Amino acid sequence: MRELVVLGTASQAPTRHRNHNGYLLRWDGDGILFDPGEGTQRQLLVAGVSPWTFGRICITHLHGDHCLGLPGVVQRLSLDRVTHPVEVLYPSSGQVYIDRLLHASVFDEHVDVRQRPVVGSGVVEPGPPYALMAAMATGRMAMAATMSNSAATPALSDLPWANSSVLVSSKSTVGASESKK
Repeated sequence: MRELVVLGTASQAPTRHRNHNGYLLRWDGDGILFDPGEGTQRQLLVAGVSPWTFGRICITHLHGDHCLGLPGVVQRLSLDRVTHPVEVLYPSSGQVYIDRLLHASVFDEHVDVRQRPVVGSGVVEPGPPYALMAAMATGRMAMAATMSNSAATPALSDLPWANSSVLVSSKSTVGASESKK
């Protein structure tokens, strides 16, 4: 099953009907959580998404509406005693902020969080079943998930929405969210 679960699209300020950014890409049994803004832990609950369903969290850039939900999500993973490792991918330039977010409050750490800072553009995870790529887009890091059915991984410039914060593509479009900044 391939599905994009939109958890929020409100950008810097939530509204009564829109939460901060947050997107879960389900791809053939794998899950990637993109840009967990504030309230993502609750939005996962509302959407019926179990914390057990994703093994990667990708933060495209370190604006609050794209990362301030990380502490709650990690603490929920720990509370639920998720046993699989969870990778957190983020621009390496934001290391100090990631360190602060992952230790924003006192909690019993029962989840194996593996930090994976991304330096520059290129393939971060070659796949299969998808390739995870990073690129500088409009002055900040962006992540992309593309289907990799062949040995050749598409160039990031070949993807639709090349200037977006979150890039999600396959041979048929799954979905994307344009940055409103």
